[in-house]
Amino acid sequence: MKLSTLKGQQKVFGALKLTIKNPEEAIALFKQSKWKDGLKTLFGKAGYVASKFPKVSAWLEGVTNASKKAELQNIIQTWDDELLGRLDNDLGNVKYATSIKDLAFENPSDLKNVWQKLKEDPYHYRQLLEEGSLTDSRWLRWSQREFFKEVTRAGKTFEAQVSGMLANIEPPFGSLITNGFRHLKQIYLKSANGKFVIADDLLVKKFTDEFGEDYYRAVINDSKLTSKSPWTDNQATELIDIFKRKTPTPPTYIEFEVRTSAPELLKQGVPLGLTTGTTVRIYRSDVYKTISNGGGGFGQTIKMF
Repeated sequence: MKLSTLKGQQKVFGALKLTIKNPEEAIALFKQSKWKDGLKTLFGKAGYVASKFPKVSAWLEGVTNASKKAELQNIIQTWDDELLGRLDNDLGNVKYATSIKDLAFENPSDLKNVWQKLKEDPYHYRQLLEEGSLTDSRWLRWSQREFFKEVTRAGKTFEAQVSGMLANIEPPFGSLITNGFRHLKQIYLKSANGKFVIADDLLVKKFTDEFGEDYYRAVINDSKLTSKSPWTDNQATELIDIFKRKTPTPPTYIEFEVRTSAPELLKQGVPLGLTTGTTVRIYRSDVYKTISNGGGGFGQTIKMF
């Protein structure tokens, strides 16, 4: 590729709203087969986005408010190709492209604080919504749109898949079920602080303690799309952080009140005597999370403590 050839194409690039910036440096990078770096050097980041992600570029070009346009551009400037590609695909989706554009125009920071987070860990935010801790007004705006429902559906699918195969995950669940633990799904638990935690899978069995008192022991499993997926706020404060602390010494178990309706519990085949309002114990050694293999299938089950 010759410098004169590049400069001779400036009219063509101009029609595409691309401006040549550093042709000599770009050619040097092209010769090293560093095509992405070469394009960024040749046209700048904005030009590179325009050349490779046309839907993103066309959307930004159509934003008429100068300050909002600048804010959106500043966010996009920091993104890698993977994230830009995801946005380009979403802006080509007829079901929710308009919603994304409208909500990001209302509040440009949503592009980073909502859209990006949803793409990185969709199921986590559905969990927050279901347990009632997703209260930010901007998130609630997004949760009402088809985009939110669509991107969080993958997490629900994985959760259902894990629940359906739980008896075959060994260790630990297969032997627990063989030994009399009942497998319950999507169970609402209320902590001593009045906060709700939703157990994707709760395995429950009735025991008698050394004083002759009956109690229900519960093993909890939560489905996560990745190993980095965070716990929900309520899962963290009411369960994980308590068991994880160094001082004071963490308790052997934490008690929760079952809040799922009695008809739903009966439908799932709960142990005799367990109903709405019953207290269950979750022991420190009985907390698990199951993560995806990255493609939406089963990856591994991790014992937390």
